[in-house]
Amino acid sequence: MKLIKFVFIGVFVLGVIHCRVESPVKAADLVLINGNIVTMDKNNSRAEALAVKGDTIVAVGSNEKIGTYIDKNETEIIDLQGKLALPGFNDSHVHFVYGGHALMSISLDRVTSSDEIQKRVKEKVEEVKEGEWIEGRGWDQEILPGKKWPTKELIDEVAPNNPVTLSRICGHCTLVNSYVLRISGITKDTPNPPGGIIVKDPGTGEPTGILHEKATRLIKWPQLSERESHEMDIRAVKLAIKEAARFGVTSVHDLDGKIGVFKELLDEDELTVRVYAGVPLISSPEKLQEYKAWKQMLVDNNSMLKFGVIKGLIDGSLGSSTALLAEPYKNNPSTSGLLLMTQEELNEIISLY
Repeated sequence: MKLIKFVFIGVFVLGVIHCRVESPVKAADLVLINGNIVTMDKNNSRAEALAVKGDTIVAVGSNEKIGTYIDKNETEIIDLQGKLALPGFNDSHVHFVYGGHALMSISLDRVTSSDEIQKRVKEKVEEVKEGEWIEGRGWDQEILPGKKWPTKELIDEVAPNNPVTLSRICGHCTLVNSYVLRISGITKDTPNPPGGIIVKDPGTGEPTGILHEKATRLIKWPQLSERESHEMDIRAVKLAIKEAARFGVTSVHDLDGKIGVFKELLDEDELTVRVYAGVPLISSPEKLQEYKAWKQMLVDNNSMLKFGVIKGLIDGSLGSSTALLAEPYKNNPSTSGLLLMTQEELNEIISLY
């Protein structure tokens, strides 16, 4: 999850703050005083204080002006003591559900050595039972010594008896160990699936452990019931909500297609981040009807949850050398990227919408 560290006001308001002073003035639920408050209005003005009623900022101004909104029996007062206060941030592209899952797995963000990757996997192996699935995310060969891609041997040495999958920072390729290759039936004779690449050693022909794009769909993941999977997603989103609040992110455009998870949290009054729930571009008529139903349901629903964008991919990412280019990659002349969907396929899917 890409998050920005700032002091913030978690009142779920973005963009221009609209001051709505009612007459007579009603007591605010929350008042901030003695602050350096960024209003984000057209003049980029600052204010000393603000008043909040429910989930809306009803007034911004001087301590004296906002003082009229204070009722000693009803209003919580926070003295900012000159600190900076900002409207909440909006993350316009985030995988909120999968980001929550990443918080439950091994973090490899900004790791600059293969030894450190191996060390973190080993530590996780010592925490779990033999045969238990281990996941991680965030490695980037661009910051490893020699920009060398990791291979299955790196994990095999410390996790011979556990299936391990480590997703690259971009999410477009995954490093797996020999255990995963074995239970998934991926061998030197396994052909590349459409829209995917099984990287193989040029000398032996054996899979190196790197799976690009749709090749990751060959992985035989643990079979969870629909309820078990949903409960894991709920847990992941709750963790993601806490992480978002910690960094001042109060609204997100999610792209994981898990609208039902957010709806359940909304119904239970546990959705404290505003969500524009996106879905994947797909050709399934059943899914299309499901999207239409969700969109209709959320049109006039609580402002905390709205139907978002429909996201489609026709190629991969630059970091994993799968983004489709006009010429071969300079650092990998053997490829110019990977086409995940032809123009004809894209046109056909778009026509359904």
